[in-house]
Amino acid sequence: MKKISFRKMSRTEEKVFLNDICIGSVVLDVWRSKWSLRPIFKSRGRDIDFEEKFCSAYKAGKVMVELYEKINNKNKKAFDPLDDTEEFLLKGLFDNIGP
Repeated sequence: MKKISFRKMSRTEEKVFLNDICIGSVVLDVWRSKWSLRPIFKSRGRDIDFEEKFCSAYKAGKVMVELYEKINNKNKKAFDPLDDTEEFLLKGLFDNIGP
């Protein structure tokens, strides 16, 4: 079960926590009244640059949690040692071999 919580840092910034682990913050652009994401997690060793803006801190935080979970699931799947088998077709491989 996942628990999403927010901690207000200032009038324009709130930290986002998933199961008591900080995954980043959402920041308000005062001039446009839109919230943007500032994740502290990385994807394949690279910083994440997310351009979409949101009308509320809550919606921005929910999207950040979804992004975090998607990246973590992809990383877990990428390193699964039992999932690295690849099928190949043997049809016609032995047709050219003769006495």
